[in-house]
Amino acid sequence: MSKRMNAVQGASDAELYWIIKHGIKMTGMPAFGPTHEEEKLWSVMAFVRRLPELQTEAYSAMVPGREAKKEKDSSEGGINITDGFGG
Repeated sequence: MSKRMNAVQGASDAELYWIIKHGIKMTGMPAFGPTHEEEKLWSVMAFVRRLPELQTEAYSAMVPGREAKKEKDSSEGGINITDGFGG
């Protein structure tokens, strides 16, 4: 697991919720609090918690219209999202 993933997974649920709600200035992490209800924010927090163990097929089933493919050599969980923009 990467250092960044360790930092995220080491944060408390409340800390992750706060980050999702308020964002982190100057990092590209937007604040979702102004546009999303509290229940949705907690759902995002729970999703972030599950990312390290999430299998490609499970992700694909949750996000219709997107193709998820497993990278051959990845230590970051192996999920790469292709959405038609060359990604």
